Amino acid sequence: MIRKVRVVGRKSVFKGDKFNLLLERFKIEKDGRVLEVEREVDHGPNTTIILPLFKNKDILCIKEFRYPLRKWFYELPAGTEKKGEPILKTAKRELLEETGYKAKKWVKLGEFYYRLARTSTKTTIFLAENLENMRKKHLERYEMIKTKRMSLKEFERLFLKNRKTEGNFVLAYYLAKEKGFI
Repeated sequence: MIRKVRVVGRKSVFKGDKFNLLLERFKIEKDGRVLEVEREVDHGPNTTIILPLFKNKDILCIKEFRYPLRKWFYELPAGTEKKGEPILKTAKRELLEETGYKAKKWVKLGEFYYRLARTSTKTTIFLAENLENMRKKHLERYEMIKTKRMSLKEFERLFLKNRKTEGNFVLAYYLAKEKGFI
């Protein structure tokens, strides 16, 4: 059984806008022995996912080019917090930047950590309702994003049957469904 874990060393491997990769050394007391292990850990900023929902239950999605896979994917708006920025402010900023929409009503659907073995990043999922089109996106220079309004059936078919997206977007859908929003 593990009794105690402590960090005994830390070295920066890479620091960027989205990632802060460290090589960390830990001492672990386990079954009466002391072990030393190294792990690559990302202590980057927290993130948010937004499920923008129209009154008729249509969902505002984005289609974004993803460089690692060199393909376009349908997703939900999402983004990374700026230093010191409250996560709800991040969500509002990202919705406007990526879609050109603002929302009058925001509901926190949940939080989760992904890749627990490698990152301390927390993702907060919000539902955005009472959408208003401001008609102007504010994309980062590297972003290629198109918006698409989808019916609930189209969204379910795309995200749940085809599975051509990240799992956290499916989680956003199920949290909204569980709480009775869709």
